[in-house]
Amino acid sequence: MLLVLYPDSVTGYPPQCARDSIPVLDNYPERELTSADIVISQPFWPAYLTAERIAKAPKLKLAITAGIGSDHVDLDATISHGITVVEETYSNSISVAEHAVMQVLALVRNYLPSHQWVVNGGWNIADSVERAYDIEGMNVGVIAASRIGRAVLRRLAPFDVHLHDTDKNRLSPKSRANLG
Repeated sequence: MLLVLYPDSVTGYPPQCARDSIPVLDNYPERELTSADIVISQPFWPAYLTAERIAKAPKLKLAITAGIGSDHVDLDATISHGITVVEETYSNSISVAEHAVMQVLALVRNYLPSHQWVVNGGWNIADSVERAYDIEGMNVGVIAASRIGRAVLRRLAPFDVHLHDTDKNRLSPKSRANLG
């Protein structure tokens, strides 16, 4: 979620915007794919590693995701072709943690319904804050306090919330004390 204020209050976009000139990829680099041993891809369209593309890559042995998640790779096709799929650990863990904190704040502060009031042409502060709360003093927990979960907890600690975690490998007593 990104909120940017532009001079055009009607459309919400500036007169000239990068999104109007985003290049269109008409052709995936198929010719390189046919001789590739390794593919490094990002989880963004149109760079999906589909079954059709995998079939065109008989030498392919390794598909590396430059990010977290491999949902852009046809895993069934990679399994049937004996291709290993790996992810670049830590590549965007902090982005994911910050996004989780942003979601917590957006939900608790009633951001989306309040934003909709403005989009619909109004602003009634009473309606907008009817279900908006401070998170100070709330109980906030994460499921799985591994790399991303710990980053979420560290970012939430300054809000003076009561932090909770659950994981098969519990946080160390020192980590728990540091996070409160």
